[in-house]
This record gives sequence, structure tokens and C-alpha cells, in this order.
Amino acid sequence: MKLPAVLLTCFPTPAFLFAEVRGSFKGKTANAKADANGRWRVPIETGAADAHDATLTINAGAEKREIKDVLVAPKK
Repeated sequence: MKLPAVLLTCFPTPAFLFAEVRGSFKGKTANAKADANGRWRVPIETGAADAHDATLTINAGAEKREIKDVLVAPKK
């Protein structure tokens, strides 16, 4: 069974890697630069809660990663 990724609405969602990056989710984008330890955090707005599969995309230089089938859960 394949389980979807779930993000919470009303909370910027951090993504952690080791590079200068650009993240995008549902038409929203955010950029970040690595800190002195090479880590970064990009707060991407999730928008309203929904059950529609979306793709979270992270670009770092020539590298691109996509996390597919991401859902946004409501804040409790």
C-alpha cells in the first residue's frame, strides 16, 4: 500500500537539505541559503487543507527532487 505525504495547513513547512535551494508547492515558492553548517530551511506556504495530490519540488543547483502525492491536513 502506498501512503501519501501529508502537510499541515497554517504552518510553513520546513524542508531540510545541505545547499542553496528553491522550494515550490502549489504555485508558492521560497528560497533559502545554507547556514555555516551547510543546512537550510525553506518555509513553504501550504495553503488550505485539501485532499488533492500535489508535488513538493526542491531545486538545488542542477539537482531537483520531487515529492509526489502530498496532501495538506487541517490544523487541529
